Amino acid sequence: MKYFTILVISIALLASLGCSLLESAIDEIPIPTRQATAAPSGDTAVSPTEIPKSQADPDSSTPQGQQPPVVPDPTATTAQQPTEIPAPLTPDPKQATTAPDIAVSPVDQPTATPAPTGSDTPSPTASPADPSTPDTSVAEATPTPEVKPEAEAPAWPRRLTISLGEQLDPSWDPRGGTIAFMTTKPGATQRPWDIGAVNPDGSNQRVLATGPNRDIGIGGELSWVGKTGLLMSNERIGIHSYTTFDTSKAPFNRVNTGSNDAAFTRSLVISGGQGGDGLTVSRDGKFVMWMVRNSHNPASYVNTVRIALISDLKGQSADAFGTVIHTHKAAADGPDLNRGFSISPDNKSFVISLKTGKGYDLFVKDTASGQTVRRLTTNGEADGVLNHYPDVSPDGRWVAFSVRQGIGTKADLYIVRIDGTDLRQVTATQSVDEDRPSWSPDGKELAYGRLDAAGPASSWDIYAIRVFN
Repeated sequence: MKYFTILVISIALLASLGCSLLESAIDEIPIPTRQATAAPSGDTAVSPTEIPKSQADPDSSTPQGQQPPVVPDPTATTAQQPTEIPAPLTPDPKQATTAPDIAVSPVDQPTATPAPTGSDTPSPTASPADPSTPDTSVAEATPTPEVKPEAEAPAWPRRLTISLGEQLDPSWDPRGGTIAFMTTKPGATQRPWDIGAVNPDGSNQRVLATGPNRDIGIGGELSWVGKTGLLMSNERIGIHSYTTFDTSKAPFNRVNTGSNDAAFTRSLVISGGQGGDGLTVSRDGKFVMWMVRNSHNPASYVNTVRIALISDLKGQSADAFGTVIHTHKAAADGPDLNRGFSISPDNKSFVISLKTGKGYDLFVKDTASGQTVRRLTTNGEADGVLNHYPDVSPDGRWVAFSVRQGIGTKADLYIVRIDGTDLRQVTATQSVDEDRPSWSPDGKELAYGRLDAAGPASSWDIYAIRVFN
């Protein structure tokens, strides 16, 4: 019995010792676990504040005693995905961040700007973008250059008048529907001049007013008085005068040229023995500018250009009224007078053609003082070119004029900016004279006189040409 008891106790001790050893052995056996899988590279880009730190970053290590966040297994089924979302970690300021705050679409990727033409610096080449790394480069915004409208190549000119006589010196009505011009008597090829008109499309050619069949006539240097329908003219029959014609009375036959009548008013009188060969009215119809010389002696006459308000004209003497803004003394300046002038739309300046050297050049002058503001051409003085009959465009940006390359040559039409830049040739016809341009109200076309010297029975006619679209 005593031996049986000792045997049972021994077996119990052995069993207890074996269990302890077995438990220790089991504790030493490692239990395999699933490794964390990185998110696929095709995921949507996020901002740096949403990117977890790398496990290699010491600042992002898991605190002791805290379980690391579970990373979803992309191969597991939906039921196996954990619901826990790792909290965003603050990026290490020492670590370069490569992801932008906003994802950049491939079409929005900035491209390198090539070096300017002629530069020795090679053009930078943009390296291919890594699709797994968002582009962080930022291209500076390139301002879009302002594109200013430029003069278009002119279309073919169109003929507006068809007559056996002569048509000269067109003036485009600011209202747009009529182009007035000087015209000879029916079938005549020389003065006296009457006043004719035609529509801008070449229709309805007509005579607005006729005068006596003698002297120079009632038509000359025509200029519309704004949009009033009144037309000023240089009347040269008997005692010369600058008249104002009410075109609403057309057709009209002026008989008594030495006085006023139902359609014509003598606005300025040119005394006997004097001459007046220049007239223009501002586009708003407020001011008139005219020329008058005190005699016909080219060796000694004094010629003045004057300006006054239209509303002040009451038939005064042309050489005693108005403000003198230009004076030409033949004894000192030679016999050649100016060849046309035009007032700017704001009435602050005017353009005038003046003798310089062997030619003529264009000058911008101040309306109040007559002082030169700038010079538009220099080839008159330098090369003997004749720049004549300027007309300032309705917007004040351009000046149209006729150009002869020398005495005895044919005239072509040109335009130049009011600041003297961007000289452009409008017509180029060696055997054709094109003279005295007049702008359309919209500033897109020019009416002018044209003489085709190639024909044996050629005569001056009125044409129009488009300059701007």
